[in-house]
Amino acid sequence: MAYEPQPRDTTAVERSTEVELDAAGNAARKLRDQMRNKYWPKLGLAPSLNVRIALHASLMFPCYDPVIELDTCVGSHVSWAARIEPITPKGEVYASEPFAAIAAAQDIDDFKCDYVGVAPLANNHGEFVLYHVNCGT
Repeated sequence: MAYEPQPRDTTAVERSTEVELDAAGNAARKLRDQMRNKYWPKLGLAPSLNVRIALHASLMFPCYDPVIELDTCVGSHVSWAARIEPITPKGEVYASEPFAAIAAAQDIDDFKCDYVGVAPLANNHGEFVLYHVNCGT
């Protein structure tokens, strides 16, 4: 039996393709701050529990995956944040150069992206220019 796509609501995927870097940057900083300010031993967890957050902005293509039967996104840059995250210091938010450039072009002032430098990506995936996402001006 051949696969036949069924009509579906793609509104959520279409909305997710809009460039909303301010929301992404603010959500990342809020999550980082919540992790930093939580007293983890009270929950039976290690006091050193922390998070590393990586942000990247690029082209992606929404599509329907018939194997998992969900809307998803594909593209060569979809996994780049996953390659930045392992080299991000614990408790920090790092961003790619495209993310930082678009944030600057949009005059986002909720946060600023400070140049870190060129760093090797995890798993030998080359080098990338990275920025540290900090509080705004």
